[in-house]
Amino acid sequence: MKILDIKNINNVPIKIDIIEQVGLANVRTDIPMTSQCSITVHNTANNAPSANDEMHHDYFKQLEKDDDLYVGAMIFVAEDSITQILPLDEVVYHTSNSESWYTSISIEICENGNYEKAEENAIALIAYLMNKLNIKLDKLVTHQFWTGKYCPHIILDSEDGFEGFKEKVANEMVEELTNITANEIIEKAFSAPEDWIDGCDLLEQFGAIEGNTGAYYILKYIRPAFEKVYAQGVLDGIEKG
Repeated sequence: MKILDIKNINNVPIKIDIIEQVGLANVRTDIPMTSQCSITVHNTANNAPSANDEMHHDYFKQLEKDDDLYVGAMIFVAEDSITQILPLDEVVYHTSNSESWYTSISIEICENGNYEKAEENAIALIAYLMNKLNIKLDKLVTHQFWTGKYCPHIILDSEDGFEGFKEKVANEMVEELTNITANEIIEKAFSAPEDWIDGCDLLEQFGAIEGNTGAYYILKYIRPAFEKVYAQGVLDGIEKG
């Protein structure tokens, strides 16, 4: 995935405003990532009233023109909007650890306004991306994970810390999976069977079947039947795992 493929999430608009490469490759690197196997969460550490997602876009756009700092982040999440400023499949210098540049999607949560709402928006977006890209929960990490820097500081300082944040993301992932329609289930099953089976595992792992009739029938009836024909190689063009 290069560009976010949804227009809104959690009732806030998503804007795509990709910074163009100018001069040195300091913000826009034009270097392809080797994988999209994790998501790194940051806080912007800027609580100025104007420091929303749009302001950060303009700030990094100017840095690209100035050929100054080698820094960046892909997505900025504020209370009332979300802006993607860099491609999701391009190296971004969002930490000082080179592995993170090549493998991790970077998301910054703005601190300028209603931070609680901004964090809720980030949780919804992260859950969507993890389901979409089949990223496992243990691959949701902090900036601190890569370098030791105390970031995202607001989440780390919260009562439940980053583990509490991850739990909220997990719950959101389950909610998204259990709310899909029958047609979406069929589409997911036949286009990416292994990912779909992983989704069923996630439903089961977090106890989503309790009180949810749709999830119950997916796990009890649809999943076993699907896995049976998948194992037998019935689905054309799909190799058995």
